Amino acid sequence: MATTYARVISAKLFIDWDFDDAYTEETDYLIRADGSLRFHPPATGIWTGSGIVDRCTLTLDNSTGRFSPLNTGGALYGDIRDGKAYNAPMYIEVSINGGSNYYTVFAGVIKIPREMGSTSKETAIITIDCRSLEEPILSKLTTTTATNFIARHNLDYNEADYIANVLIDAGIGAGDQDMDAGTFCIPWMWIDQESPIETCWKLAAAGGGRFYYTPDGKYAYENSRHWLTGSAHTSSQATLTIGDFQRLTPFYNDRELYESVSVVSYPRETTIADTLWESDVVYIIPAGETVLIEAVLDNPAFSKDTVTYDAVNSGGVDMSASITMNPTDWAARVSMSFVNGHATQAIEIHNLTITGSPITSLDDVSVVEESSDGFWTDREGRDRKLTGNPWIQTQAQLSFLSEFLLDRMETPRLFFKIDGVRGDPQRRLGDRITVSDASMSISSRIMFLTAIDWRFERGGPFLQNYEAVDGTALYQYLTTDPSYFILGTNKLGAADPDNGRVFY
Repeated sequence: MATTYARVISAKLFIDWDFDDAYTEETDYLIRADGSLRFHPPATGIWTGSGIVDRCTLTLDNSTGRFSPLNTGGALYGDIRDGKAYNAPMYIEVSINGGSNYYTVFAGVIKIPREMGSTSKETAIITIDCRSLEEPILSKLTTTTATNFIARHNLDYNEADYIANVLIDAGIGAGDQDMDAGTFCIPWMWIDQESPIETCWKLAAAGGGRFYYTPDGKYAYENSRHWLTGSAHTSSQATLTIGDFQRLTPFYNDRELYESVSVVSYPRETTIADTLWESDVVYIIPAGETVLIEAVLDNPAFSKDTVTYDAVNSGGVDMSASITMNPTDWAARVSMSFVNGHATQAIEIHNLTITGSPITSLDDVSVVEESSDGFWTDREGRDRKLTGNPWIQTQAQLSFLSEFLLDRMETPRLFFKIDGVRGDPQRRLGDRITVSDASMSISSRIMFLTAIDWRFERGGPFLQNYEAVDGTALYQYLTTDPSYFILGTNKLGAADPDNGRVFY
């Protein structure tokens, strides 16, 4: 059946060229745009510890030279010359009802625009690759202060608490966050010159959840039970039949198919005072100058008790009266600023040593869950070992993650590709949808969106391609009665009609 598009499609593009939070509308120049929203990289499964920075590509009419970085007379020249457009904030909205309602389909930052000159058949254009707002801080290295490290431990932070504060440490305020409740207390968590985004991906995985940036402008953490709560997941957000898409492709994914799942944890404990760091290097502090020395510790420290050193001149004469040391205390390093107050003599720093109580690693602990499903009776088993996540530290995490993941990996999971969908700019990752296609014996099938690709072209349709996972493949009791127990909704007692099943 041919798909028709009796809709009025329009889009708006806004770019903050000069980073002043005042966006310039560039809608009149927009020729086409396409983008992709995903929880995880395409080559990985949906329960991995990795994430992905979403992308968008814009094509703009440049027949007037407005976007040419070498056009000294261009209106934007001062903002885009010499690559200054890099990481300028942007967002694009789409309407499917003639402009009565616009919804953001992508928000992020632009990369450096690429200019293509005109030809005898084509006008000059600018192509701009864009990335979601993880991009600006993905490579921004941050470090946890010693004060925050201890305070968060003492307050029994869970994975959501840590994610929120890692973002705050990176300059992302609470107003730009959308956090589910955390599930597991993680005793010790710190970062040392590491990416806050990659850290958040791992923290989310340590709780069985996911972390990503939404088109609505939020850094979001969704816990393992997120799709069992909230209207976007407990009721269908769209009902699609054969007239709403061009092709439906169901498939079983063996990328996450295993007979056994093992999860490794990395517990730590506080030990007695000891040497945290010592140097066999002699540091020279020139006369009247300041030198910064970084001590990177093998382990984070619960306390740092002393910093000792010998300060002498080249002849071995004590110069401690002329040297000042100002430390900055991080969780797993100490930055020491040595100031030489002597006007003429250089000072040598010998035997620089830091003592305190380290948080040391214990032996790794592993839990293995074996499938009892008959699927493996006549098949060679496959084993999955989840290792390398330092934020899995407790027995509670091990027990939950091993069972939770095996339940989703022990039999083939049913996925769907839905191509050529009559696009809806309100669709979001994780939305619950209902799909029917009589030609494939699919009737009112519940699915959750795991990827959305979209495309807009001026004068053309707004199309989306979906990837979705079968709802009951994730949650065995999603459609049963009783379903899962929800606090404030269900009641205790097997005989009560409002009872529910325990999640895990």
